[in-house]
Amino acid sequence: MKKTLAMVLVLILTLSITISASAATEITFWNGFTGSDGEVLAQIVDEFNATNDKGITVTMDVIPWANFHEKLPTAIATGTAPELVLMGNDAIMPYISTDSLLPMDDFFTATGVDRAEFPESVLDMFNVNGTQYMMPMQVNTLYLYWNKTLFREAGLDPETPPTTWDELYTMAKQLTNPEKNVYGFGLPVGSVSVFLNEMLSEGGAVVDDATGKCVLNSEANQKVFQQIQDAVQINKVSPLGTTGADFDNILFAGQLAMYINGPWCINGCNTNGLDYGIVKIPAGSAGLVYDMGGCGYGVTTGTSDEKKAACYEFIKYWNSTAVCKKWSMVNGFPPYLASVKADPEIQANALLTEMSSSLEYGKVYLKGNTNATTINNDVLFPMLERIMNGADVKTELAQAQDAISMILGQ
Repeated sequence: MKKTLAMVLVLILTLSITISASAATEITFWNGFTGSDGEVLAQIVDEFNATNDKGITVTMDVIPWANFHEKLPTAIATGTAPELVLMGNDAIMPYISTDSLLPMDDFFTATGVDRAEFPESVLDMFNVNGTQYMMPMQVNTLYLYWNKTLFREAGLDPETPPTTWDELYTMAKQLTNPEKNVYGFGLPVGSVSVFLNEMLSEGGAVVDDATGKCVLNSEANQKVFQQIQDAVQINKVSPLGTTGADFDNILFAGQLAMYINGPWCINGCNTNGLDYGIVKIPAGSAGLVYDMGGCGYGVTTGTSDEKKAACYEFIKYWNSTAVCKKWSMVNGFPPYLASVKADPEIQANALLTEMSSSLEYGKVYLKGNTNATTINNDVLFPMLERIMNGADVKTELAQAQDAISMILGQ
């Protein structure tokens, strides 16, 4: 009798374990966060795995971005893709055009998350033709960093950075000191960070939002690129042919007075003991307009309803006040959730509040355009390098406009 009872208990326990195992849901999560921010992301994933009450386990696979975008299309095509992906808003169009991401219009209804927590401008970054394809993970514009020590040495007020582009270029001349290898302003090649923000704030554009036509060769853009060329060729405020990664190092070494970059530079500035400030990018004749970017979570096509719901649970967890606050406090990204912006610790952090306010002026570059990468790599970056090396600005803009129009099929 006792033996029979023991066998029954073992059977019940085994059945319980089987049911529990079958109720558990595992989702695979790919992203390209290979730096220190990736370590924080991994911690948050571990915390979700340990605390969620739905038996969900998120298994994270970190893949360098170049390899990420090589592997993911093949994985989706062969049915071996991760259920959850994280990528930049500038990378999603090829996946949308091939129906590789599931629409997420049901996210707020399915999870009960308050849509009012999110600025519409932030949600709109991941919305194409009225369909929400991703939910925010982090958002940023770029900002103006200035070295207060170099301002003092040049006789400028270290607490008064430029507020207009004209002021910036004037100060850059004063701050440049060839004898000490000090440059006034960083103008990188292979990057849209400076010329795009200056173009937008001066009323210029690459493609007109209303018509979809290339409008690169405009008077506003001619002014911008001529100013950039003069800064490099005549006033020598920036070294030729220097990449963004190189400028990061020049900034951290204390030899760059002003630089436009994202919040990922904060840790490097702090680590190297710089006396620095961060402020909004200067305004132009069109006011304050910035290029806004960010990363979002998406769910791949082929994901089952069960695993989609599990993905939603993790995205809901991420977009909670506590988690988004942690991400902002540790990594320096501006908070976008209303509840995080209102948090007393966030309010007391001058850098985070300054950066967060910049999101109000954000505009997404070439939103919904599947040719954005081609336009940048094949046309704009080579054009910028030629202009910096002294090529005629009007001729370069005219030729680039023709090339972009061909890419767009116009």
